[in-house]
Amino acid sequence: SPQRLTDNQAPTLTCPSSVAANVDLGVCGAAVSYSVTHTDNCAGSSQTRVSGPAPGATFAVGSTSVSYTATDSSSNTQSCSFQVTVTDNELPAITCPASISRNTDAGLCSAVVTYTTPVGT
Repeated sequence: SPQRLTDNQAPTLTCPSSVAANVDLGVCGAAVSYSVTHTDNCAGSSQTRVSGPAPGATFAVGSTSVSYTATDSSSNTQSCSFQVTVTDNELPAITCPASISRNTDAGLCSAVVTYTTPVGT
């Protein structure tokens, strides 16, 4: 009688170690590229992103978990995950009005001064 072979070997899935990035200039996040690869002993395997943004997407400031699963044609699976941490290292900017010189108001030792409120970004 013919023998039936069973593929019980899970695919090999390789995620990067943790990824760190600084924010993109003027953006409260960073476009982060990464690579996840898989191999299998038999044809017909695939990998799927389970959670987290895709490679090249903008990640928000903070830590985001990214997870993938590889599945082969015999339904064997392997999963991996990693963290992407984006740090806001961009200094805030503020625009202040020019210096103001004004004489005191008549009969007073003070003056009412009007100026535009500084704006920070």
